[in-house]
Amino acid sequence: MSKKVILATGGYDHTVRFWEAASGVCFRTIQFPESHINRLVFSPDKVFLAVAANPRIVVFDALNNVASPVIGLEGHRGNVVSVGYEAFGSWLYSGSEDGTICTWDPRSGKRSHVFCNRAGVTAVCLHPSQRELISADCQGTVRTWDLIANRLNRELKPQDDVPISTMALAADGSLLSVCNHEGACYVWRVCQAGTGTGEADAEFYELERLRDASPIPLTRSDSDLTEMQHWNRSPSRQRVVQRPGTPATEPVDFQPSTTWSAHTRYVLQSSFSPNGKMLAMALDSGFIRLWGVQRSVGATWQQTQVLGRHQKWAWDLVFSDNSEFLFSCSSDRRACLWDLSSGSVIRTYEGHKLAVTALAVSVTTL
Repeated sequence: MSKKVILATGGYDHTVRFWEAASGVCFRTIQFPESHINRLVFSPDKVFLAVAANPRIVVFDALNNVASPVIGLEGHRGNVVSVGYEAFGSWLYSGSEDGTICTWDPRSGKRSHVFCNRAGVTAVCLHPSQRELISADCQGTVRTWDLIANRLNRELKPQDDVPISTMALAADGSLLSVCNHEGACYVWRVCQAGTGTGEADAEFYELERLRDASPIPLTRSDSDLTEMQHWNRSPSRQRVVQRPGTPATEPVDFQPSTTWSAHTRYVLQSSFSPNGKMLAMALDSGFIRLWGVQRSVGATWQQTQVLGRHQKWAWDLVFSDNSEFLFSCSSDRRACLWDLSSGSVIRTYEGHKLAVTALAVSVTTL
């Protein structure tokens, strides 16, 4: 059996383009006049393509050449910066600069959860357990949200008040990395807690009790968290929030693993390879850096490869399923396919008129 690989790209020229990845031929273009495009993601069954825009998410038919969207998901009031599907494609999740994190029914377009982060969200990912969303924001905070209990579970603050620009979760959920606007990278080991231990946050629950009928959980400030320079020596650099008098749940636990200076400025996107051996970073310099993943706590992650460069900012990247190739896109109006064994570009996708800021890859077996 052979595989057909489709690349979707979008950006500031208000178009979504579909490419045959192997040949570099663009075979379909969707006009998207309402907004620039922040993120693209295919549904798990490869039937739909979700477009994160400003201020809504639009879902298109990915298989048939239909210009009109299947559905629009409306409710955010600012740039939607993250979008994704759960494992079986039955619902979507999203995060926005308006400070909200939502889950959606793609059939009805209605929201199932609305979490209020109180700061602009910069990234959201779904833990493989499918019960917790992990968010990062412009105030430098990482939070986990319980989709079953409909509440905030944990908060992490690696560096006070420095915006987090990108977040990556390993495919097996074992490692979480974030990079901030100063180029610092922080990595935690992630595991499932057995008891959900920790002191209850009385102030949090008093606020929740007094809130209106809206399903938006309230959060509180992070002023009680320790300073950045103590982060790597503080396994307890987290707050566990558990409702008094309720049975213990099993939220994820975070153990600080390592931190280092990955860049001098903006890391715009990051991603773990499917085989879990590499962490790739797209940089404002146009370069793409790859780091060797180390599983032991405190181990030094070495830079293994530098790809590039794009002529302008590199915005997004996606690994191939076998971790041997990497797609990237840039403000230089191009997307590229890299052979990681040689570090060279083997295919260039050109046709966008302005910056290409988002890409997604669909692999189907023929």
